[in-house]
Amino acid sequence: MRKTYSQHGQAEWIMETISCTGIKSGQIFEAGAADPYHWSNSRTFIDAGWEAILVEPVQQCIDDWRKEITENNKVTLVHGGIPSHEKGLEDTLKKLNAKKNLEVLFLDIDGGEYQLIKGLNTYRPKVICVEYDAGYPAFIDFVPNQIKYGWQASSSAFYKLMESKDYHYVKTFAQDMIFFSKEFFYEKINHLNGVSGIDAYKHLVVEHTMPHFAILVQRDDNTPENGIGYYSEKLDVLIKNNCVNDAWEFFWYLSHIFAGYYQCCKVVKGIDYAEEYWEVFQKFRGYYLSELGKYGRGI
Repeated sequence: MRKTYSQHGQAEWIMETISCTGIKSGQIFEAGAADPYHWSNSRTFIDAGWEAILVEPVQQCIDDWRKEITENNKVTLVHGGIPSHEKGLEDTLKKLNAKKNLEVLFLDIDGGEYQLIKGLNTYRPKVICVEYDAGYPAFIDFVPNQIKYGWQASSSAFYKLMESKDYHYVKTFAQDMIFFSKEFFYEKINHLNGVSGIDAYKHLVVEHTMPHFAILVQRDDNTPENGIGYYSEKLDVLIKNNCVNDAWEFFWYLSHIFAGYYQCCKVVKGIDYAEEYWEVFQKFRGYYLSELGKYGRGI
């Protein structure tokens, strides 16, 4: 049984899926390659003999990769990042002599993925696996107005971008969306795959955008500020990007979620904790009613 190296099994699923088309080798590119031991999308392909170009800014991760591939001349390691402008990814692929139609591209750099994919025009990977911000529900169509660490586009924004570039949505693994070029999908994959495209997106987006009650529970740790604070950061990003309408909608949506969680707290954690949580929620509500009210749209 093959070991799973990627965070949620996405790399192994991609390899298994495209191998069913007869593709047993090729070239992959990964930006945000991490180390070869934890959450690596590349390791499975490299172990199977594929060519790989890995870009990673952390020196220790590069050193770990060098230890693993001492005699492997199919792997190119680059210590650094992708330039922070729309043509940054395209320029990097050109500089590193990547194939124009490389098989798989992984992009997980915690900010800027949308802009970099948007600027990808002369390169056309068969498969693109890209990270999005799973903290925003599907009705938030958010695109950051600049490339900045921690600012990532929402799932619906990525879906629309990839459709405009003739890529077909196939699957989501937690915060990673997988798209196949339409020519590759309809020639090689369509008969192998189940539901895909908009039907799959509508079904899977509910499953993989952050389950808000679960996030509140996971981040609670008997400190109400943690869960609410996580979503406050998401709201702040929308406001900083002047996405005021989206911020209002997200605020009201979260207010309903938080109010419902308060009722759960009374039953599960007791009235004292519930009242502490309610106080934190009211501070959240008051603060954002004031902040968003500055933009002229309120209750």
